Amino acid sequence: MRICALWTGDELLDGRIQEANGRSLGAWLRARGHRLWRALLVGDDEDGLVAALSWLVTEADLVVVAGGLGPTEDDRTRAACARVSGRELVRDADAWQALRARYARLGRRWSDAAARQAERPASAARIPNPLGSADGFVFFVGTTPVVVLPGVPREFDGMLDAALTPYVAPSSTDAQELWLYGIGESETNAVARDIATEAGVSLGWCVQSPLVQLRWEGRGEAVTGAGTALRRAFAPFVLPEGHRRPETLVLELLRGGGATVAIAESCTGGAIASALTDVPGSSAALLAGWVTYANDAKVAALGVPREVIVAQGAVSAEVAVAMASGARRAANATWGGGVTGIAGPGGGSETKPVGTAFVAWAGPSGVHVARVAYPDRDRREVKALVRDFALCFLWRCLVGDLRAVASWVGVVSCPEAEERRLALADRN
Repeated sequence: MRICALWTGDELLDGRIQEANGRSLGAWLRARGHRLWRALLVGDDEDGLVAALSWLVTEADLVVVAGGLGPTEDDRTRAACARVSGRELVRDADAWQALRARYARLGRRWSDAAARQAERPASAARIPNPLGSADGFVFFVGTTPVVVLPGVPREFDGMLDAALTPYVAPSSTDAQELWLYGIGESETNAVARDIATEAGVSLGWCVQSPLVQLRWEGRGEAVTGAGTALRRAFAPFVLPEGHRRPETLVLELLRGGGATVAIAESCTGGAIASALTDVPGSSAALLAGWVTYANDAKVAALGVPREVIVAQGAVSAEVAVAMASGARRAANATWGGGVTGIAGPGGGSETKPVGTAFVAWAGPSGVHVARVAYPDRDRREVKALVRDFALCFLWRCLVGDLRAVASWVGVVSCPEAEERRLALADRN
């Protein structure tokens, strides 16, 4: 199917907010074997909306419109759709009753402007909105359905199934995907391309730094065979099936083994603990977390020796190891993590430039530590990259195989009695 989308709103064009519904629509379609063919973004301009929609209905088998259904003067989608459909706007009685009831229930003041949200083109059928005040609607231009939904992402997502299922049949195309950590998109290109060509499948990449997604489509055995070959080729970098983020994998492994974790963070500012607590059920494994940003906090809360900080610097392998061991000890956890680094923009040096971080995990198999470097990245990027490295590092510690980590950055496993014997490597 040729499926097109039309997003509307001046706030999307001038940078006040980022368009978010395309991701939800794309994922919904992908799960059914389809993809968006075209997408247009138009401001709050009725003539512009009419022109864009008039073109899309001549090209597409289905058009999805989002935004511009609110009560204010700049919400012009209804009027534009009425013009394209060749019908006048009418008040939908059911929508009006539901809207009045919603306003009364929430104690909101009723107005003529609010009543606009119950209007639709005369030829359109109502799509109820269970999460907001503006209903959607669907109308046809020739044989092409035009599905119009609110632009609020929560409402848009909540209406997708009811709105689109009648018009989107599942495709017979098979698809698989895998997620990689520790290898760049360009590094996968030649090998993945050759495997896809030999198997007779189409292949695509999607980078969600620092992860790379490979997705391939085809028929039956060709897809399965390509998957086997791709997983073998990139084995050190592949997240296990069913996982797109390292925090879900880490928690699955911790809970499955009856293990617990505590984390001491400096440069990441609690981002690792936050990522873990985003996953339902994290309380079964995550015991505690510290943001020990100041040196005094590292000493007081975690027992990091002050002389180590003075001798090695707060950003050092030794301090990361002491933080990890201190967190493990203080929480009586199976695993303790320690992260310290320089997120920037200042604070770097010739030997420890901005973007440098040390990550340590202390657990039943000893203490494991690595140095990573993410130069030429801003503060938020450094924090996110160090967070994801720390989680992937713990993943490999939990499965007892650090060879993959060595292929990412270089790492050494050392017993607690030999914490000072560290071999470190930068990732540039």
